[in-house]
Amino acid sequence: MYSASQLLALSVSVAICVIAVLYADYFAGLFSKRDASFSVPEQQQMLASLMFHASKNGNAAANTRDPPRLAFCCSADLDVAVPAVALMQSVQKVELQQLQKNSKNEKIDEKLNKTHHERIGSLKQLQESFVYYFSTGAAAEQSTLSPEQFREVVTLANALPEVKRKVGGNAATMAERASAEGCMVLLGAAMGNGMKPYFVDERIKLVGHLKEHEHEDVHLVLEYASGDKFRGYTSPRANRYYLNHDVHNAQLSVLEEFEKSLDSFKPDLVVFGGLQLMEVQINEATRLMRLQALSDVLQNLFVTQTPTHYEFAAVSDFTLFDDTVRLVLPWVDSIGLNEQELFILHHFLVTGEKGTATTSRPSVSEISAQLHDIIQFASKAKKVFQTTKEDRDKSVALAQLSRIHFHTLQFHIVCQKMGSKWEDPTTALVQSALMSSKVACGKSRANTTDESIPQPMRTSAEMEVDPTRIEMLLARQQLLSERQNLKVELDPFSPIVTWQEANFQCHLVPMLACKKPDHTAGLGDNISGTGVAYHRIQK
Repeated sequence: MYSASQLLALSVSVAICVIAVLYADYFAGLFSKRDASFSVPEQQQMLASLMFHASKNGNAAANTRDPPRLAFCCSADLDVAVPAVALMQSVQKVELQQLQKNSKNEKIDEKLNKTHHERIGSLKQLQESFVYYFSTGAAAEQSTLSPEQFREVVTLANALPEVKRKVGGNAATMAERASAEGCMVLLGAAMGNGMKPYFVDERIKLVGHLKEHEHEDVHLVLEYASGDKFRGYTSPRANRYYLNHDVHNAQLSVLEEFEKSLDSFKPDLVVFGGLQLMEVQINEATRLMRLQALSDVLQNLFVTQTPTHYEFAAVSDFTLFDDTVRLVLPWVDSIGLNEQELFILHHFLVTGEKGTATTSRPSVSEISAQLHDIIQFASKAKKVFQTTKEDRDKSVALAQLSRIHFHTLQFHIVCQKMGSKWEDPTTALVQSALMSSKVACGKSRANTTDESIPQPMRTSAEMEVDPTRIEMLLARQQLLSERQNLKVELDPFSPIVTWQEANFQCHLVPMLACKKPDHTAGLGDNISGTGVAYHRIQK
């Protein structure tokens, strides 16, 4: 039997439990809840944590080991950057003048439909293509059919007061960034007298040149901000639209000379990028022959066990993309890509169909699901690769895959195969994420030099994130993997999140996105160049 005091205690306990259940919501309201988003002090702590992690290891060569030796091929150009809307307004004006001249008093349709074009054949198609990507805030890289029309648009760009010029191109930008971070670099690209003075870093060895009568490739970089408007369309985020009509990059003209230089350079990693520029080459047989030549180079590197990385870019021509998947992807160890490029690759490998624009702000769980499928595809491709010697097709794409570097506005992810040759990726991941903020809206360089004189690219240590211009876009609670029902709470004091996708270890770091970026051109290449510079390979 219970004593009176025990019965009283039991009754009180039961009463408290009943009250707690009935008034749970009321009591919960008495205690402060943490907001779903991060406060400003928490965001500053996130930045401090990332900067501390980055500072622990110095630059890519800051230890007793030899600096990484990285080789890059095969794209360089002169970037002409302009405000996108200003240039599009000039294009629209010229198009209207041409229509009025030829219409003979017929009514001109001013409605503009957003449309994807594999190649740009007119000023109207240029505007349609631009708003197709602009309206979703997606990055794009398009080519014109006519060199004359491209030069016409370049003339309009050069007439704008805000025009800026610098060396660009996937390989060249990644190479510059890697050398700035302390790496020894070999760069293969067709360069003339206009671009060579920009490469003042002694750690960069250049391979490839143009004859005096040959012109360097030019890229137009149309940059826009979130909220920009053009012909009834509004951009949801800052991004850029590239336009080109390349000659040398489209032919991989320095490929053979670059390969010959690899023997003496002895790279730790060989990086290829800029294949999207081959879209200009309309003769598909010629283009396929050059892609096959690149595939042969990759196979030679595979035989010598030299790791390779392929940097994706925006896709317009899916015949070229299909050929790249078949001829290039079976041989590369590492890939780098953004949300649009991942969407296209995933959709193509999983369904066999082409896809174009996607959301510019995917969730973590959406990306992890796509990465999981890519990793599973690579695992199956490896088995097919090992058992099939003849008639290999896209089924062996990514057969050698051991590393993925994904970056988007809200977060970065590096996944690497467990037991592979890659060392811990967290420093590379953090440095890449910080580089994005530094390039897009970092503190400006003190104006102590003549801007007309080419200057070496600033190192990450010389660049600063501006705390007043950044924000965390990810919420505190994140669903990492819907398939695994894996949820995490991001911690400003320990910002790196780790989980497993099949036999790959994945690491995520939140991005400190710029509220209003100053620069978006070359951003992905700076990110990826930083990633390969800091992600060491075991020897």
